[in-house]
Amino acid sequence: MPMQFHYNRSENIAITQGTGMITFSDFLGIYDEMAKARIDVGYRSIADHRAADFSRLTTTNIQQAKLRGNQVISDIGGNDRFAIVASNSLEFGMSRMFEMTRESPLFNMCVFSNIHKALLWLDISPETMMRIASEGGISLRLDVDLHKDLPESNQFHQDTLSGT
Repeated sequence: MPMQFHYNRSENIAITQGTGMITFSDFLGIYDEMAKARIDVGYRSIADHRAADFSRLTTTNIQQAKLRGNQVISDIGGNDRFAIVASNSLEFGMSRMFEMTRESPLFNMCVFSNIHKALLWLDISPETMMRIASEGGISLRLDVDLHKDLPESNQFHQDTLSGT
């Protein structure tokens, strides 16, 4: 399965991981899983796309997925923070497009090339993230990211500077 999803209700944290070639159907399927999980308002979420290949997705696919995401997030009542981690230029750029198309103030999102910076922004310890990933059958790696030179999104810099 190219996309995996797990939600930990007690921590109110969701994790998604993409590996291999990701289709539009795979991408939309995650929103269906989120809707079924009955996620609590104010959840924090990380999407690990470091091993994913989104090259088959079009700009239209991303816009359609974002509309579906906005609908699910609105039904949930909003998130606290949602981080996407992408380690190559194509996936990072596509994730930034996804971030820039956000239409809902309920959807607080930031794109990272480094998972440790994403966890810091989410205020989730690496140990907690590893435990949640493991209980969901997701083999998350927190090793050193190879592409630290990709710029983080502006939201991360604004939040870092303001201390939020």
